[in-house]
Amino acid sequence: MTYQGWRTSQSTCSSMRRRSTRWKTSTQSLWHGKNLNSDGWKALQLWRHTSNPAHPCHRFATGNKDTLLTIPKAQGINSHLRMKEFYHAHYSSNVMCLTVYGTQSLDNLESMVNEKFAAVPNSNLKPPPISGDIVTAEEVGKLLKVVPERDGHRLELQWAVPPETQAYKVFPCSYLSGDIHVPVLLTQQPTAAAL
Repeated sequence: MTYQGWRTSQSTCSSMRRRSTRWKTSTQSLWHGKNLNSDGWKALQLWRHTSNPAHPCHRFATGNKDTLLTIPKAQGINSHLRMKEFYHAHYSSNVMCLTVYGTQSLDNLESMVNEKFAAVPNSNLKPPPISGDIVTAEEVGKLLKVVPERDGHRLELQWAVPPETQAYKVFPCSYLSGDIHVPVLLTQQPTAAAL
């Protein structure tokens, strides 16, 4: 099964057999393992780890067989049952988004999407509320130095902005990421003499 096929079955299959839970866990473990030496992945994990512990972003994003099956089993946790509970609590078409692009005609793309995703149930779920900021006064003002796997230098500046949940249709931060060339701004201001 392709990755797309797996994601489709994950979204539409509410039965979730034990065998498929083990298979999905193995797939997740492989995906997690391939990212361990990725500089971008390490930076993301460091950012998550240093974020507000009360915010959902602080939680782990992926796991391996040990964290998803072995350790929970040793603690008396049924991973299969937990995955089903999570599915029923969070998987509903009204809280999901799908982006499709391809060289096919719009009619063909629409037909493919309907074939693969029409079975995603609509349970009329509400997105879980996210309370608190990703960073608080405790997490700001830190200089983090990371030893990269690959040669190179990178400066990453981050600052907190208000959540965009209510402005999702216009996505205000995209204006900052696309229209402002930061190195030019830094050299034009007294912030930096040269880059």
